[in-house]
Amino acid sequence: MDKNTDKRGRVAAAGRWGLCLALILIAGCGTPKVEREPKMAALAAKVNTIETVQLEEQSKSQPLTIGQATERLAAVVVEPNQAGPAIQLTLDEVRAAALANNLDLKVQMIDPAIAQQSLDIERAKFESTFFASARYARSDLIEGGATTSRRYEAGVSTPLQTGGEIVAGVPLTESGGIAQAAASVSVVQSL
Repeated sequence: MDKNTDKRGRVAAAGRWGLCLALILIAGCGTPKVEREPKMAALAAKVNTIETVQLEEQSKSQPLTIGQATERLAAVVVEPNQAGPAIQLTLDEVRAAALANNLDLKVQMIDPAIAQQSLDIERAKFESTFFASARYARSDLIEGGATTSRRYEAGVSTPLQTGGEIVAGVPLTESGGIAQAAASVSVVQSL
């Protein structure tokens, strides 16, 4: 008898939610159309219109045909490169310029930072990590009613340099109104 009453209550609750949803949808469909202000209507008309542009009027220089542009480009390509003016340099200036533009030296300057980054990555493998978990379970009983259980756990895990791991945690279990908690520490060492 309890199951039938429980099912009827669920069906009635679902019916109420469905009725509320239907009323909201029907009320939303009957809203009147909002009239735009004259300024907004004029702005919308202006935005929705695409004006044509004459590119010749916008150009800052005289437009060229494809043939004219090709001739100009060919003339520039065919011209021999002009040598730059001669510059007087001292031996110290040449050495300084060579060192300033030496890519191998620039790479060597960055290598310590790369090595430090690799070292930091390797050290991070041995940092402790915190963990937490939660679990909830509900079981219906044959005679009616239900039982629930909850399990929570928090802890820390630390990798060892020998390849092992130390895990310390505090699990908490609550089932049927009875709570249990215990601290645990475990050491795992692979052979």
